[in-house]
Amino acid sequence: MSDLYKVFSPSGIMDEQAAENLRREIFKVSNEGCLHILLDMHDITFMNSSAVGILVTILKELRNQSGELYLCSLSDQVQVMLELSRMNLIFRCFTSVEQFEHKIVGFLGTNSP
Repeated sequence: MSDLYKVFSPSGIMDEQAAENLRREIFKVSNEGCLHILLDMHDITFMNSSAVGILVTILKELRNQSGELYLCSLSDQVQVMLELSRMNLIFRCFTSVEQFEHKIVGFLGTNSP
């Protein structure tokens, strides 16, 4: 892991409870100063609308602190859920951790406080 960002890799079903647990973990890290979070979603088998709402809450709170929430490795089901809710328009999504690192990490390093 880099000091510039932290990767979380949730797995299984992302429902309201799982998303809320993830929110608490992310806010613990953000309170310690790491404001750029990548969710590697490759092991998420299903995500419901409650989880999407909590991800939006995480995104808003990170942005309020000049941070960002990124998503990568979305399954077809998660991609469809984001498209149906039009949340794919607000989240920055990448095909893989490697694509995120290639496109974003250098930028974070040159623009971090």
